[in-house]
Amino acid sequence: MAKSKLKLPESFYVPAEQRPELLKAVIAHDKKFALARPSVPGKNAEYIYLPAMGFMKGTLIEEGQVLRIIDLEGGQVPDVILWDADDMSNVHNCGWSQLLNKKWNNWKPGDAFFSKNCDKMATISEDSTPGMHSFIGTFCNERANYVRYGIPGTINCRDNLVSAMADFGFVADDIDWGSCISFFMNMPYRADGSLGIGEAPSKAGDYIDLYAEMDLIVAISNCPSIRSATNLYQPKPMMCVVYDPDEDYKAKVKALPKPDVLPTR
Repeated sequence: MAKSKLKLPESFYVPAEQRPELLKAVIAHDKKFALARPSVPGKNAEYIYLPAMGFMKGTLIEEGQVLRIIDLEGGQVPDVILWDADDMSNVHNCGWSQLLNKKWNNWKPGDAFFSKNCDKMATISEDSTPGMHSFIGTFCNERANYVRYGIPGTINCRDNLVSAMADFGFVADDIDWGSCISFFMNMPYRADGSLGIGEAPSKAGDYIDLYAEMDLIVAISNCPSIRSATNLYQPKPMMCVVYDPDEDYKAKVKALPKPDVLPTR
């Protein structure tokens, strides 16, 4: 086995004299993206900044609105869960979304996300990436990180999602294990039957649009993993934009191909 050429520092300790400048740099970096207002094809835009390792609180996305999720610097994965705003027990289900779209990858505009009751929740209306998204349904969590890496007490998506849904009274057991979509995540199912985690293919500025087919509550964990290739080993910020699409956009959504399923509502 080839010996790694990566040389880690003996300590990650930052000398006291360097801390003020480092803090300024971190704040300036966040402000650069947090104050940005990327244009969207619509009006009444609400911009929600997700710092590296942070989360988006459970947010109402009304039927007919669009949620745009933007990878600001590239190679970052958001873990996203959708709930039916009128019935919070009716959460997104990755198994049904894969089965009813007849795919596990290569997602395209027109593909839809379905709840555990098989209700259509949202449709991919735009996607600037190759369509590589993971529907395995789970999310990183403290116990899994310990089993995989031997490190206890790690920050993780499960805890982020619990925090994101705190206003709804959620605790850890309320976060459904089969509900999470990991956008931009590279998790290939290989021909030999093995499963891997590769580097996220998204580039700076890439985005995916979700067109709400019902009133939704959406929560997002900006994946904090630093111990796998998921986020290129360096968590980065993201931006979400909730907006009312213009008439041209609505017409485009209406013309998209649709999964061959019967309506449930």
